[in-house]
Amino acid sequence: MADHVQPVCRGDVVLRKHRAWLIVSVRRKSCDAVPIIGATLPRHRADVSVSGLCVAGDIARCRSIASLSLRQLCRVQRVAGPILAEVDGALARERQAIQTEKFPAGMLRSVLGHGPRIGSKGRKKGGAPSD
Repeated sequence: MADHVQPVCRGDVVLRKHRAWLIVSVRRKSCDAVPIIGATLPRHRADVSVSGLCVAGDIARCRSIASLSLRQLCRVQRVAGPILAEVDGALARERQAIQTEKFPAGMLRSVLGHGPRIGSKGRKKGGAPSD
């Protein structure tokens, strides 16, 4: 019997169990997608505004990527290229932030609280003021 899977491509907005998803990559029988949620506070650092969709919700939450089977999806519409590029950027930034958070304490040096830098014209603490 022929396989009647609806063609879904990158950038499509799909419904799965009454929830909207944005497809970010497609494989043979599955795809990776990010959920589209309503405007909530506080916003996550990986949230991307995708207003103008015909589904409830206007934020793509690029923090949580899910792998979905192509058989369970119902295609609704397609997003524009600039929005998809913004989603890709948010996914890359989130991956980098997660990798940075996995470093043990003291591995990365913070710029805060380490005294003045060489050549800094900042305020001196204590002692006579310099000319």
